[in-house]
Amino acid sequence: MSRGIFNPVFILLLVGIQLLAAHVNPPTSVTLDCHNLVHVVKWSYTEFSPGLQFEIYIGSLHGAAKLNLVDSPNLQTNFSLDTDPADTYTLEVSAVIGPNKSDEAPPKGIQFSYNKNSPASKKCFMDLPAVNVTVMPDGFARFSFMHPWLLYGDKIPVPKSTKKKRHNARSEVIPEFSYEVVVVSKGTSKTFDCNERECEDELLVDPKEEKLCLKISGDMARMAVRGTQEYCAMPATALPAEDDYMYVIYIVVPLVVLIALAFILFLVYKKVTRPSSSLPAAMTFKDHLWRTVVRDRDQVSVPEVEPASPTPLLQSTEFPPAPTSSTEYEVRERIGVLTDCNGVCDDEEIGNNEGCGYTQGGNLDEDDGETKVEPSGYESRPVVD
Repeated sequence: MSRGIFNPVFILLLVGIQLLAAHVNPPTSVTLDCHNLVHVVKWSYTEFSPGLQFEIYIGSLHGAAKLNLVDSPNLQTNFSLDTDPADTYTLEVSAVIGPNKSDEAPPKGIQFSYNKNSPASKKCFMDLPAVNVTVMPDGFARFSFMHPWLLYGDKIPVPKSTKKKRHNARSEVIPEFSYEVVVVSKGTSKTFDCNERECEDELLVDPKEEKLCLKISGDMARMAVRGTQEYCAMPATALPAEDDYMYVIYIVVPLVVLIALAFILFLVYKKVTRPSSSLPAAMTFKDHLWRTVVRDRDQVSVPEVEPASPTPLLQSTEFPPAPTSSTEYEVRERIGVLTDCNGVCDDEEIGNNEGCGYTQGGNLDEDDGETKVEPSGYESRPVVD
């Protein structure tokens, strides 16, 4: 009897132990960060076991579901969307050990979407590119920014049915970007549309407002685009007024013209009153002194000296003149001195008159009234009565 009772209890106990061993605790503190088409999911887990994995389930309202497995001890992962980002998605995280799987966390999952009109609890968005705001003197505020498609178009998946037809569609077609501009100080708003690569428009504002700030948000291809800050412009009083420009035109421009004319007149006066030579004064003095010396040297004249001796008895055919160079100075000797080597009598040979063709005139002195006849080299001839 006791033996029959013992057997069913023992079986139930074994089943309970197996059920406890098969139970896997679910993750906790699951969070999702979806921003600029980048998705990061994080969670917490305390009881790590061999073979523990985490399953990431991403369900789509209009598309197929997606599963990702992450090995422990990693507690976060990134994932991308393969369908329209403007769709609504559900995220669930589970712990898996072999064939055993924990409950989903959070219990109802996390619903998220980039579509600002979606009922999802988690709204994802893309940042608006940098905005430039300028207050114009006519009372308008001009703003401009790059179309968001040029920044995020490459990250948006193209549906498989249109991939072949939409080759390079991102660069050829820019979707319409509808956005709203709100003036922070007054709370007024206005809606604009942009289909160009550069979105630019203007808004009527109060030009006397000390500080103008704008908020901009919109949607592109059903995806939300949001400004990360307030975009402010400089105060209108800091901009130059129209009267200031007229002051520059009527006062500054004529003054510049007068200064230019005065400078030109000064250059003309300097050209007229100063010599054309651009040499320094010291070099000009030296040049004047050199010209004076050259002029005085040119005025010096050397008179020609005519020969004063009588005509020589010998002909030029008998005594050819010695060749002289044009560069040598002409030297004239005393009368009676010959420079030719034929019958030349030097000063040392005055006493020896033989062989000389010309007698010295220095021995023609009178002695007691009688004349001494010196022998001559010429042949004596009889005197004819």
